[in-house]
Amino acid sequence: ACASAPADAGRDAFLEGDESDDSDDGRSPGDRGGLRRAPTMSLDDLAARHESLGALRTLARRRPRDFRFCLDAAVPRLLALSRDGRVPLELAWAAERVLDAAAARGDAARVLALALPDLADAAPPAGATPRDVARLDLQRSRAPLCRVLAACARRAPAAALRGALPSALPPLSSAAGAPAADVRKAAVDALVELYVALGDALVPKLKLHLRDDQVKLVGMFVHKRAATKAAAAAA
Repeated sequence: ACASAPADAGRDAFLEGDESDDSDDGRSPGDRGGLRRAPTMSLDDLAARHESLGALRTLARRRPRDFRFCLDAAVPRLLALSRDGRVPLELAWAAERVLDAAAARGDAARVLALALPDLADAAPPAGATPRDVARLDLQRSRAPLCRVLAACARRAPAAALRGALPSALPPLSSAAGAPAADVRKAAVDALVELYVALGDALVPKLKLHLRDDQVKLVGMFVHKRAATKAAAAAA
């Protein structure tokens, strides 16, 4: 157990199913190389693991103070599960949803600190060919790490984000040029969230790591979001 058992008054609420965002996050099996993998575990085992991850997500969403006691142990394991190309996509997505809940309702700065070493270690070795990089991302994708960083950038204090930049920007810039489209998109989304959180002061740092066209792409998404928000506020 990650935390002490809740009191009787809160147990029934905790055991209620959390049906929000529980079935699909907009991605498809094609995001992991375009092939549907053969089942790697029994349906009963898959269902049990999925239910366990669902319960963990409910704990993170509804009892975030209790979840913080197991944060340091849970986050590295959830990151590994979300990236493992051998597991069914349902489990990888479920692990990501737990991480998102931990960042949203718990301690985003701590989740960020726990994710940064994995993000740095996931960078392909120097001299790797595009084909090698694509193979590595198929085996252990960097996209989930980038999505977790984006989730943290939306919620963590600015001071924590600024402190993370030296560790985060090099691997994010590498991921932004990955052969796999889902990895590139996840990296750009994370850079956009950092820009939104830190403002124009981030631009000189982006220029140290990204090509000019990549910096313009990030800026375009940031300004597009600002325009959409302004239009919605004026409506």
